[in-house]
Amino acid sequence: MTPDLVALSRTQGDVFSGPQALACGITRNELRRWLDHRTIVALRRGIFTMATMLDGADKRRRHELDVAAALLVRDPDQRWPGTLDPGTRLAAGHSSAALLWGIDAEDPPILRPRPGRSSPAVDPETLERQRIVQLVSADRCRRTYRWGVEVRPSSLPPEHLTALGVLPITTMARTAIDLARECTWVWAVIAVDSAMRLGTTRGELTDMAGFCAQWRGGIQAMRAAEFARKEAQSAAESFARALFQQHGLPEPEIQFDIRDENGEWVARVDLLFRAQRTAVETDGKIKYSEPWGDPRETLWKEKLREDRIRDCQYEVVRVTWQQLMTDPEGVIARVRRAFARAARLAV
Repeated sequence: MTPDLVALSRTQGDVFSGPQALACGITRNELRRWLDHRTIVALRRGIFTMATMLDGADKRRRHELDVAAALLVRDPDQRWPGTLDPGTRLAAGHSSAALLWGIDAEDPPILRPRPGRSSPAVDPETLERQRIVQLVSADRCRRTYRWGVEVRPSSLPPEHLTALGVLPITTMARTAIDLARECTWVWAVIAVDSAMRLGTTRGELTDMAGFCAQWRGGIQAMRAAEFARKEAQSAAESFARALFQQHGLPEPEIQFDIRDENGEWVARVDLLFRAQRTAVETDGKIKYSEPWGDPRETLWKEKLREDRIRDCQYEVVRVTWQQLMTDPEGVIARVRRAFARAARLAV
């Protein structure tokens, strides 16, 4: 690749188009040869990246390239120098922006082309890893979906936009509120809690929710912004908080330090219903896997820790992500039974 083409691709998120390559002095035969030798890879029809950009790319980096390719297709005249042009009309949003920001949310779905239709991503291996790209457009067009790119028309004030690297993207607050407007209550809470952990303030969330209050889902987004807590350290904790709220349980304290009768620190629990003397711990498999040490030793330490919590007259309920997803009613029933046990012990 010529230095001019390399430099140009860097200003566009490491992608370039066929016409741009021709303008930099690359012939069509050279492009085809690069494709045949996998020097470059086609992300979309006529949009390419260096094959090395995909080597070892995680899903976030892979989607970043897909977003850059989609932006170049939809708005080839827009340039992304790392600082936004006041006239920016198109940006990554919704689930795509969440994935790029690292906000906990359901990932954009894998692109599944319709049977019998060719795909712009000509390389089968590349296509298998491609996710649908979601863009927000300030132009008052119709909502469209074509070749794995969904464009949603929406009000897009400059203060709702920023640049992530060189890509235009909705701010973290706008991204979280857009997600909170459109998804279930549980995922709304997961998104806003995650945004706060990543540095978004409650004021930013409530201001953004106020701007979107008249939009579909705006009331839920405002409730979620007010309910958000940066202390929730995982999506599972946020899930549990949202589930408890849905079922009328009192709001638990988050990351609470339990001390014994002498004031000595015993443990920090994920969620605590203080009046009901019940702690809820959200567990993931990774906690008991090899990267964290010998699983048997980890289990033994957890047992001793739980025994110390119970010695302080607290009930302990452990829940997993899988249980929250597949049996929420069962989780609520277990918590209520723990409340009842604690009440009997207090008599």
